Amino acid sequence: MKKVLFALGFMLSATASAQLQARAGFALIEDTSFGINGGVGYDITDKINANVDKLTFQTGLDATYYQLKPIENTVSKTTGNGLIFTVPTVAQYEVFEDLNLGAGLSLNYITSSIKQDYFGGSYNQSGSVSDFSVGFILEAEYDINQTLSARARYNSAAEGVILGIGYKL
Repeated sequence: MKKVLFALGFMLSATASAQLQARAGFALIEDTSFGINGGVGYDITDKINANVDKLTFQTGLDATYYQLKPIENTVSKTTGNGLIFTVPTVAQYEVFEDLNLGAGLSLNYITSSIKQDYFGGSYNQSGSVSDFSVGFILEAEYDINQTLSARARYNSAAEGVILGIGYKL
């Protein structure tokens, strides 16, 4: 069956098979002490012609929870945490057997909550910030077997790397 796909600004006529993936992993984000990531992805694998062995387009929704590293001085202690919601659009290409390299764009909604406690007094303050941003994604994914894959994804908007395991549903 022929399908017309729209991905990264190009119209492609291809035979496609779609697959849903669930992912979980750790987030390594600058200035954080802890981060965990989970999400659902949708993969479309195209066999366009003999010149393109395997090209995969991915989209989905990722959520990352993070805690900021505490900042403490003689006057106060600052702590915080937040969430990053990401909608990725990535094109992957199989460069070696079971190894895919990819690049794409990410639409991000980032929230953070910060609390500052002052020592020796009753004055404390807290606040929250949220922001939309667009970034780019670079990633490498290795297919462990038919259902499991390991992935490292860099998201420029989150300024961090997510290391995760994916399960193909």
